[in-house]
Amino acid sequence: MWRNRDLIDLAEFTRRDIERLFKQTDIFLEARLAPIRMLEGRIMAAAFFEPSTRTRLSFESAMHRLGGSVIGFSSAEGTSLEKGESIEDTIRMLDNYSDVIVVRHRGDDVMKRL
Repeated sequence: MWRNRDLIDLAEFTRRDIERLFKQTDIFLEARLAPIRMLEGRIMAAAFFEPSTRTRLSFESAMHRLGGSVIGFSSAEGTSLEKGESIEDTIRMLDNYSDVIVVRHRGDDVMKRL
């Protein structure tokens, strides 16, 4: 549907894009109880640079429900960022290990720089 498109700002999507997303969501909700293995063998990297509970868990839960797996971190603590690695290098590294990256960062411009 949005292959090779980054979802950074909802304003970048047309009304038709959003309607298609809702239609796909309805399909997922209808099949919620049946196992969906469409992302089996795929890896989502979760890079959370600020506290989050619902957002992080909703993405992780969705990935597991679709048959995929999750790697990542829920704070910069304990990562190479503490040693001075840039966010860009961290994201580049995650890109090498995963099929999709979910980022939560306080800075509005961070995702646009990446």
